Amino acid sequence: MSSLSIALDGCGEFDEMEKLELAVLKLRLETLGEAHPDTIMAMANLATTLRHRGRLKEAEDIERIVLARRLEIGGERHPETILARNNLATTLSELGQLDDAEEMYKDILTWQIETLGRQHADTIITMNNLAVTLQRLGQLEEAEAMQRQVLALQIDALGERHPETINAKSNLALTIWDRDRFDEAEEMQREILALQLELRGEEHPDTLVAESNLAITLYSSGQMAEAEKLQRKVLALRLELLGREHPDTLDASQNLSLTLCHSGQQEEGIKLLQETTELRIEVLGDDHPRTMEAKEVLQLMQPKRLGGSRRRLQSQSAISLPNTTRSVGANKRKHEDTETMPDVREPRTKRTSKRVANNRRKAK
Repeated sequence: MSSLSIALDGCGEFDEMEKLELAVLKLRLETLGEAHPDTIMAMANLATTLRHRGRLKEAEDIERIVLARRLEIGGERHPETILARNNLATTLSELGQLDDAEEMYKDILTWQIETLGRQHADTIITMNNLAVTLQRLGQLEEAEAMQRQVLALQIDALGERHPETINAKSNLALTIWDRDRFDEAEEMQREILALQLELRGEEHPDTLVAESNLAITLYSSGQMAEAEKLQRKVLALRLELLGREHPDTLDASQNLSLTLCHSGQQEEGIKLLQETTELRIEVLGDDHPRTMEAKEVLQLMQPKRLGGSRRRLQSQSAISLPNTTRSVGANKRKHEDTETMPDVREPRTKRTSKRVANNRRKAK
């Protein structure tokens, strides 16, 4: 079942993955007990799937248990403990707890540079995740410098067409967009989208993130018709694949609503944003940063204040989760189940994804 779960991961079939991983966890609890390493692996895999399905608080609760048990078994600097800490940091970042995530990533990166070296795959992934968090915190100069390092290292190690390299390039493009260099960002994002379509197909979560991010850049540079076309496509596919309450679907809905308002379709845009804001309150809570931003944008959408919402679209950057043996790419998950697939690689959350409203701006 674990092997099938890994295969489903590559297709973005998170509903089936959750069912399989629940079955694996139940079996391991019954046969091995709560403290067995294989049971802990199963818990970690389930938490990652819950994160990708947008159930962030459930994922956080499980990941805190996993981290506590990893600390008991291996201590602070064991590779499995570092992986557990990285997974929790990713979820905290998705929950908007950016200061906590930044602190955790910096601790992890320090340990990895000391023990693995700067060019190790897991070190590079942590650099990526820290850079995405810095980006979300508005520390754009530092984020861009780190993302350029990550991209250079990934090209050197994996080549330009590897999913992790594409993830790194996507995150850099988002920071460039954040710094108002729209032409440069658009050129990079068109290259990324072409690669995702070729390598992953139209319905893959990473392709949808690439389309969403390109649409945001087009919107920012006034290319409303093409932006709207892409955003309608992304929203339709996310509704079909993820459901209306998933954070990525809500981001797509909010992005389209803003484009509609700024292209003379304000009635449809405001209605869509009202629905999105209500769902954010229901799914994320009234105090979540995304919810508060949606409420603020709704106020800014009034006719006399419409210009204030021009930069409120949600882009998606990718957080990557390192495996204990190998790294994985963007917006995907780390399978710890070395029992059946010791070489598993996971490219995130969200997000390729400013997690963008990613797989996971998709941590992977």
